[in-house]
Amino acid sequence: MNTTIESVFVIEVLWSARPQSAHVIKVLDGRAWATLVGDLDADNPDHVMLKGSKLKVSPGQHLVVEAWPRHDNDALKVIWQPLGQSDIELTAYSADSTSA
Repeated sequence: MNTTIESVFVIEVLWSARPQSAHVIKVLDGRAWATLVGDLDADNPDHVMLKGSKLKVSPGQHLVVEAWPRHDNDALKVIWQPLGQSDIELTAYSADSTSA
């Protein structure tokens, strides 16, 4: 998937991205648990993200975001913004997905 513009979407269960250029993910609404694989300067690759939280994802890092609702009706809404042109591999998993 090629993208040079920001994308706003709802994550229902699990979402993954492996960008080829720098990106930022920002939580617009809800709460998330994010793991940033390849975050070599961090002691812990896991991040709790609340409304307004941002996380920079460098080229080659693998980001996995999981919706972490407090209540049944809570939705996780995020914006994914490239910091430059990007070719990214995106994988989204829905609640009824049977493949891992």
